[in-house]
Amino acid sequence: MSLQNDPMYKMVLESTYISLAQGVEPQMLQYILENYEEDENYEACAAMTVALAQWKEYEGNCRIGNTY
Repeated sequence: MSLQNDPMYKMVLESTYISLAQGVEPQMLQYILENYEEDENYEACAAMTVALAQWKEYEGNCRIGNTY
């Protein structure tokens, strides 16, 4: 099974995007990522890493408050 098809990966990716869009600071999510790493939850680590990298690439310009 591909990582992108893994249910845990999809859930964490989507929830990270939603959290960032709602204004959660990336640093807070970085702490959560560290906990996933300690628990060896690699699917969640990969998903959160992808979401945070994309957020940084777009410089956080996709917050929900910026779209209305």
